[in-house]
Amino acid sequence: MKNQQIADKDEQIKRKQFEAKINSSEAEIIKLNATIEKNELKSSRIIDLETQIKEYQRQLTNKTEDIKAFTVRIQLLETETNKSRDELISTKEEIEKCHAKINDQEVEIKHGQDQLAIKEGLLKAFESTVREKESQFKNLTSETELLRRKYEASSCLPFVNSTNVHSIRLFDTDPFIVHCCSNVSGSGWTLIQRRVNANENFNRSWADYKMGFGDLRENFFLGLEKIHRMTLLQPHELYIQLQDGNGSTRYARYDDFKIGSEEEAYELISLGKYSGTAGDSLTKFQLNMKFSTLDRDNDANVKRNCAKMFGGGWWFSACGKSHLNGNYYKDGTCEVRDGIIWATWKDYDFTISLTFSQMMIRQKTL
Repeated sequence: MKNQQIADKDEQIKRKQFEAKINSSEAEIIKLNATIEKNELKSSRIIDLETQIKEYQRQLTNKTEDIKAFTVRIQLLETETNKSRDELISTKEEIEKCHAKINDQEVEIKHGQDQLAIKEGLLKAFESTVREKESQFKNLTSETELLRRKYEASSCLPFVNSTNVHSIRLFDTDPFIVHCCSNVSGSGWTLIQRRVNANENFNRSWADYKMGFGDLRENFFLGLEKIHRMTLLQPHELYIQLQDGNGSTRYARYDDFKIGSEEEAYELISLGKYSGTAGDSLTKFQLNMKFSTLDRDNDANVKRNCAKMFGGGWWFSACGKSHLNGNYYKDGTCEVRDGIIWATWKDYDFTISLTFSQMMIRQKTL
């Protein structure tokens, strides 16, 4: 029995040991299962990691390709950069050269500005000189024009305030000398007849009266042809200055004097309007009369030659009330009306022979 008890105890011990082993195994199993589960989780994690690794490898491969492409691009960029750097260096050198050139040019510009300022000063001085020369030229031109007009004058008008002799030239004629008068009734008169003493014979032929005769500074008649040409193209005034033996001076003025050609016998074509103090001894009796001389009888007197009878050429009618080319009487009187006659001087007194006469003409200004 004791043995049984021992055996039972042994059995119980074994059972307990077995149960302990079972419990230990179960714990081990549980632990192993936990480990297995843990390993399974790790395997799953590993798979996931492998998948991620593969994905990373794929991405790494792509990145590697990208890196290669970037490397190539970087190399190209480096090449371009180097090229650009070289160009930049070259450009910088060019810029430096340009700066140097600009500096040189600025110096030149400054020098040029200085020169320009000098030249502007010279230019102003030159312009002042030019203006002065232009003024001198204008004055010279005016003087030249005045001289030209004088040397090519067709009357005494250009010879302002002159009382001397001058050369004038009419259309289609040679120059000839005239005596100008500016001390009687303004400037520009041309003397065509003058009587101051008996030193010149006025009882002349047609040819003499046509061409003119006498001394321009004393007694003379300018010439019918010259007078005709002077009054042909432009209106003229006629001014007659007279003086008697007592020293009394008067005048007769006509504002439109003109005579005809030789073919017209130098007819007194026009006198115009009279004004003056001597009376009008021409208009009523001598206007429209032809000129007569001792050898050319053109007067209106059918019985006699007035020029031959009274001496000297004139625009006689039959024979008229004036004759400034008659005989000269120093004492101022005559008996047969053959003196220097102007009937309206004093009540148609034909015994009065004037001791001074001068006839002047002047172009009318328009």
